[in-house]
Amino acid sequence: MRRVLIVLLTIGTLFIATHASAAASNKLVLAFYYPWYDQSIWNDPKVPDRPPDRYTSTDANVLTRQIAQAKGANIDAFVSAWYGPSTQFNQTETNLRTLLALAGQKSFSVGVLVETAGPFFHSAGDVQNALASLLATHAKQSAYLKWNGKPVIFFWAQNQYSRATWQSIRAQVDPNHSTMWIAEGFDMSLLGIFDGDYLYNIAWTNDVGTTEQQWASRVRGAGGLWIGTVMPGWDDTRLVERGGRYARAREGGAWYQRAWAGAASANPDWIVITSWNEFVENTYVEPSANFGAQYLDLTRALASSWKASTPFIAPQPVAQSALTATPTKVPSATPTRVTPTPTPRVQSRPVTCSTTMWEFCLVR
Repeated sequence: MRRVLIVLLTIGTLFIATHASAAASNKLVLAFYYPWYDQSIWNDPKVPDRPPDRYTSTDANVLTRQIAQAKGANIDAFVSAWYGPSTQFNQTETNLRTLLALAGQKSFSVGVLVETAGPFFHSAGDVQNALASLLATHAKQSAYLKWNGKPVIFFWAQNQYSRATWQSIRAQVDPNHSTMWIAEGFDMSLLGIFDGDYLYNIAWTNDVGTTEQQWASRVRGAGGLWIGTVMPGWDDTRLVERGGRYARAREGGAWYQRAWAGAASANPDWIVITSWNEFVENTYVEPSANFGAQYLDLTRALASSWKASTPFIAPQPVAQSALTATPTKVPSATPTRVTPTPTPRVQSRPVTCSTTMWEFCLVR
C-alpha cells in the first residue's frame, strides 16, 4: 500500500497551485458521509466492495473510528446526508445526533447535506420546516460545521423547486443569511438565494481543472462561494433504473490525484470529497476490503499539500479508455441519486422502487 502511494506521488510533472482567497487555516476539506448502512446492504452481492468489518451505522464505536480516520487524513468535517428531523424510521437524524455528540469530543465538525428528494420530504413546506428545525437545533451546536462563524448547509436536488420557492423558504427561515447555503449543480439563477455552489460528481469530465475553473468563474461572477469537488472514481452501472450510466476507473489512485490537481487549479474556497463511504457508486475513500487504506493515505497527502499550498504531483492526462461509457460533456440536469427507503414506508406520495441491489425508493 505504501509502495502504491509512493509510485502515485512520483508520476507526471509538478503542478503548483496558489490559493490566495483563503488562509491555510481556512482551507476546509470536507467529505460527504452516508449514515444508513446495515447488514442488508453489505450482504447484497451486487455491492462492489465493503469495509473490512461490514459495520452498522448506528454503532457509536464505528462512528468514533470514522471520525478518527477522517481527522487523520486531514479531513475537517463530514457532510452527512439528512432526510429531516423526524426520528421515526429515519436514522439520518438519529445518527446525525450521535455524530455531532462524538465530533464535539474529538475537535471534529459535522454538517448536513439536505436530501430534498428524500422520502420524508413531500413538499416545499416539509423542506422549510426541516430547515427551521435544523437551524434551531443542530446548527447551534459547537461541533456543527461553520464558515466564518456561520453554519454551513449543503443541498442535493434543490432544482426540483423553483427559484421563487427557494426565495420564499429562505425568507422564512433565514432572511439575514446567517447561515451558508450551498447548492449543487449548474443553475446559476439560484445564487443570491444560495451562497455557493458545488458539483457532486466531476467524474464525467476528462479535464477536471478546466471544468472546475469554468464553473468557479461562473459561480464567483454571480457572487457565490466555489467548492471544488474531488473523487477517487465513479461507477453507477449497477443502478439499472438510471439513464446514462457509466464508470470512471480509479486507475490505482491516479484519477483521484488528477481530481485534486484539477480542483486546486480553480482556487476553491473549500474542497469536498465525494465521498467518505458511498460504496454503491464506488466513490468511497473509507478503508475497504479491496483497497485497504490506500485512499485514506492518498487523502492525507493530497489534503495536506493543498492546505499548505505546497507543490504536489499532477499525473499524466487521463486515457479515454478510463470511461466505460461517456456521459455528456456538461450534464443538462442534475443526475438522479438513489436513496434508501425507511422501513416501513411512510411516504404519502407515489414512489418508484427498485430491488436490484438493496431496496431503494425514489420519490417522484
